[in-house]
Amino acid sequence: MRIAFFTHYTDLYGANRSMLSPIAELQRQNLEVTVILPNSDAIFEKELQELGVPFLVTEFYMAMQNRWYSRLMLKVPFQYYHYQKEAHYQKEKNKQAFEFLFQKLSKNPPDIIYTNSAVMDLGYDLAKALDIAHVWHLRELCKEDYNLTLPFKNDEEYYQKMANTPICPAMSQYIANHYTSKNAAIKTQVVYDGIATEELFESLKQKSQKKMPFQNSKIFAIVGLIQEKKGQHIAIKAMATVTQKYPDAQLWIVGDGNVLTIEKLIRQLGLEKQIKLWGKIDKVFDKIYLQSDATLMCSEAEAMGRVTVESMAAMRPLIGRNTAGTAELIADGRGFVYDGSSEDLARQMIFLIENSTIIPPICEKAQKWVAQNFTVEAYSQRMYEIFKSVRGLN
Repeated sequence: MRIAFFTHYTDLYGANRSMLSPIAELQRQNLEVTVILPNSDAIFEKELQELGVPFLVTEFYMAMQNRWYSRLMLKVPFQYYHYQKEAHYQKEKNKQAFEFLFQKLSKNPPDIIYTNSAVMDLGYDLAKALDIAHVWHLRELCKEDYNLTLPFKNDEEYYQKMANTPICPAMSQYIANHYTSKNAAIKTQVVYDGIATEELFESLKQKSQKKMPFQNSKIFAIVGLIQEKKGQHIAIKAMATVTQKYPDAQLWIVGDGNVLTIEKLIRQLGLEKQIKLWGKIDKVFDKIYLQSDATLMCSEAEAMGRVTVESMAAMRPLIGRNTAGTAELIADGRGFVYDGSSEDLARQMIFLIENSTIIPPICEKAQKWVAQNFTVEAYSQRMYEIFKSVRGLN
């Protein structure tokens, strides 16, 4: 079985990490995988080369745009013109990419085209033109997470394409419900991402048991792309309250992004000694989770929350905002919730510091659950079954 995987970007964040993790397993099932990239990237291409996966690079773009408008009304027409000009350029490039890829793929068509994100429909259009099956993975909330809008296409038309797709794996029940609310005919199946191998889950469990949280430190970590909707500013404000009672408490902020705003907030609150900005970290389990005491998930509307699962795998208690996919993952006593305010987050952080004895059984329960549901092996098998069923439908 031959599958062409489409990715909309080449950074090694959640969506691509989730796409790469099962490829080795799928290859063992005699699947031939090719990855289609929208731009060249040495690090990502090296990952593919190490997996022995061929790839094609051609310039293409998401079907959506992130549009932000100034409060100054005089600027709005100029911003709109800029966005429309950019959208027309991207539409033309996508047309060229379609023609190039159609010629390439039609010589030896794959059995399935797999699209790794809800934000692009080039894979769907090619699958339809080549008369082959399409699998569309729903990973994110487009408007809610990233303020993405369709510059030309009608929303109903876009979601109808999803409805015409044989199966749309969804990374959480929350995501599945979100898209079926757009079009009830969209056929979803919840498939939790493979975060780590069974072997790594067991190794993390053994390592984490050697350093249980809040024994000799009070380190909280928030991991992810730095942007307002991820809530780093909420965590910083909460730390201002926590450090009034526990001056030795620390917050580690891990991830890429524009740090100017949060650096300013840190200075305003006088937290330069208590808060460390790590930037992007590759070995996040060893360097962050296993060295910290608890993890914070402050996103406004997390689709699933890879960080949440990683923290649970490392047996670190997680305090998460009681919304969206985060609430789904830490339900049934697998974590701690807060209402979205910095005040309530601070209360939960202090509670963990002062009640560390209740943490081990909660972490054990969470670790056992994610080890059953989020292994690479389990994820790969679910995706393999989907690919087999879709090929049968074609």
